[in-house]
Amino acid sequence: MDTSNEATLSARIKALEAQNAALEEEKRHYQWLAESTTDLISRHARDGTFLYASQAARDLLGYEPEELIGVSAYQLFHPADLSDLLNKSPGSTITTVFISKPIAFGLRQVTTSGLKPPAEPAEMLPQAS
Repeated sequence: MDTSNEATLSARIKALEAQNAALEEEKRHYQWLAESTTDLISRHARDGTFLYASQAARDLLGYEPEELIGVSAYQLFHPADLSDLLNKSPGSTITTVFISKPIAFGLRQVTTSGLKPPAEPAEMLPQAS
């Protein structure tokens, strides 16, 4: 290989390495955002299966994020709500059973004078069918 080809190749490798480093930094930034927010951020396969769930899943759903990976999001809906959801998403199919876990939650009310403190936590329990 002649010197000009080596220089071109070396410059291309350096450019790709810099681009890769920038992408890694951007990935770390978005990962930090996803893990720092109190909102649940999740990514799903076309069938609704969790591919990723942020740390907020623990507080909002009562599941560790790792527990949700591979689970269909449809398993987390109350059966009474599931038919309405499926009617709005005609391409969806459910092949799994409903799984529920009690969760505690508090509500805040926004008023013209500001944010009221959270109400006493309430517990949502699965309703008997």
